[in-house]
Amino acid sequence: MAKGWTKFPHADKAYAYDAAGLKKHWERLHRGDCEPLPKDAAVLEAWRRYHAGDFREAVDAGISAGGSGVNAAVKAQAIYANYLERSEKA
Repeated sequence: MAKGWTKFPHADKAYAYDAAGLKKHWERLHRGDCEPLPKDAAVLEAWRRYHAGDFREAVDAGISAGGSGVNAAVKAQAIYANYLERSEKA
């Protein structure tokens, strides 16, 4: 990974949920991956950061939460690596 993370260029306040808003929209947001709604507030926070496009913070929060928080961390890392990470040219 790069030393500095590239900021998500498509910020949309519609996806900057608070915990209650994320719970309300969870089923629609995770229809494709069937990720269960987290019961742990720390894991929910990692997912909240993921959906807001704060991928570095989602990775950190997911790892810190442990357990199912790792799912949020891995997904945030993968999306970031696939779509935002700049490739190093030799």
